[in-house]
Amino acid sequence: MSILSITTGQTGTAGVLPGQVRILTTDTEAAILTAGYLNNAVQNGASFPLPCLAEVSTKATSTSDYQVGWYQVVHSGSNWSLTPAGSPGDVSLPTIANHIAVFSNTTGSLQDDATTAINGGNLQAGLSGTAGTVASFPATASRGSLVVAAAANTGNTNVTISNAAHGQATTYSIGDIGASTGGLVCATSNVRMKSVAAAANAGGSATTTITDAFCTSGSAVVANWNSSANPVSIQKVTAGNGSFVVLSSGDPGASALNYIITK
Repeated sequence: MSILSITTGQTGTAGVLPGQVRILTTDTEAAILTAGYLNNAVQNGASFPLPCLAEVSTKATSTSDYQVGWYQVVHSGSNWSLTPAGSPGDVSLPTIANHIAVFSNTTGSLQDDATTAINGGNLQAGLSGTAGTVASFPATASRGSLVVAAAANTGNTNVTISNAAHGQATTYSIGDIGASTGGLVCATSNVRMKSVAAAANAGGSATTTITDAFCTSGSAVVANWNSSANPVSIQKVTAGNGSFVVLSSGDPGASALNYIITK
């Protein structure tokens, strides 16, 4: 693949700027945009009046049809090169079939596969009667994806997944259930399940206070010593605002407590 011909200037246009040149090539657009693409042409006698626009033919493959576009001839150091001559509404080529187009600047140019694509309103996959899913792929190839897919409800109602107000950045993970199907735990009120480490109580006390801002005096708390230095059992759990007290049969010592709070 190479440059087949270069035609510079037209009768009666000498000294008219910007200059214009026509380049017939079988190279791809990626190839003609490499730095110094026109160096060999200049060394072989081609002349480009600057500023200069080039009407260039390219081919995606050796057997594909020609594509024609406008490019600017630039001279930097020892390199003569071509750069895209963009104008409002241009599309950055080549594009990929079935990929979403986004604006690449504030003058209406389009491109696909942007790092981030933003819509100021809602996004919708599918429509009533036509299924649509949202899939997120990991960075590692051939490792599946996370898919959000709707199933038919009994009536024409929506199911909304939303977060409560958080005081910190949080990442939630869905554990591996070890089976091809499973269900997520559902509750009609807010629930917190947590495991915490507890140090030995001062003076060998049987009461252990656990601080948790989620807890209120009206919460229901279920707790269990997952491990403890001393063999003890839980006798009572008393909920309070921002904490709860676990009364055991004795000092559990250094231990780990699992608990569930509902409110």
